[in-house]
Amino acid sequence: MDVRVKVWRHLLPRVDLFYAVKTNNDSRILARCHKNATGFDAASRAEMESVLKLGVNPEKIIFANPVKNTNDIMAAKKYGIKKMTFDCVEELQKIKSIFPKAECVLRIATDASDTTALHNLSEKFGAPMSQVEDILQLAKKIEMRIKGIAFHTGSGGVTQKAYNAQIQKARKIFDRALEIGLPEMDFLDIGGGFTMVHKDQEKNFNFVAPIISSLLDQYFPDPKVQIIGEPGRYVAESVQYMASMIMGQRTLDGGVKHYYLNNGVYQGYCTQLLQEEQFLSPLDKAIEKREKTLTCFWGQTCDSIDYVFKNKMCPIYNTGEWVFSWDHGAYNQVMACAFNGFKVGNVFYYNK
Repeated sequence: MDVRVKVWRHLLPRVDLFYAVKTNNDSRILARCHKNATGFDAASRAEMESVLKLGVNPEKIIFANPVKNTNDIMAAKKYGIKKMTFDCVEELQKIKSIFPKAECVLRIATDASDTTALHNLSEKFGAPMSQVEDILQLAKKIEMRIKGIAFHTGSGGVTQKAYNAQIQKARKIFDRALEIGLPEMDFLDIGGGFTMVHKDQEKNFNFVAPIISSLLDQYFPDPKVQIIGEPGRYVAESVQYMASMIMGQRTLDGGVKHYYLNNGVYQGYCTQLLQEEQFLSPLDKAIEKREKTLTCFWGQTCDSIDYVFKNKMCPIYNTGEWVFSWDHGAYNQVMACAFNGFKVGNVFYYNK
């Protein structure tokens, strides 16, 4: 992950990296990010506290949850974490009542037509442009500091089209805020969703980052504007691998093999529930030379949705053999649980 941070800083030299803790909150990952002098995107009191105990300066944390409970806003106030996102007049009024000195960052929505993300986060969060004027006017009326603008194009939605649209929207809001007499904004958060392993090269970080950098120079040339990104997947996706044992199998008509693993969507393949494609390889490379047949891999619970994938051509395995997943570090561990009484797998660390 040290290399990922270096690549980020090379391709997006103006964009400060704030690691999204939600992606993988393993203490060693957080400590490594801190060692690399990154900032952090925290979505809850627990996430804020997990990085503060590492000695992170509160200025290096953004409370990036547009709708927050009262206790978490009070915690941010206590810890001196001023930067926090919001996306509606109701949330701005709530922040005002609890933490009037907060530095609010208005999160704007990404239009569905501008993103290719599998799940458009703007269905849940983000102010549409039609509501921005009312939000700015309220901020002026109640004297709340709108520090800047945030957006997120969605995981897998990091494309030239999406960023071109969002950065231009942000520029318009910066300008409009000045027109109505609000203090000059000096902060832009371009979100996350980046990856280095997408099969579509035009969505890979190496391709899209220079385009984003150029757009930022075009629309936000002022060096006084701090620009951050909230990569989670980009940082964590390749730092973890997962090994699972085949604990049973059966063969159905036509020779279709069904294998049952000691892990499933509840214990480590959770992103299958998000419709992300899963990959398994034999831990013993010699198995790849065996005859292949149509295959389904299932988890160990009694839930019929607990499968890793169905109907792919795979080599024939024996019970007791192991399969391996790579690029497994984003979300799978933090979403795992002990459903059906099956514990989450152990985590082991090694240095390459």
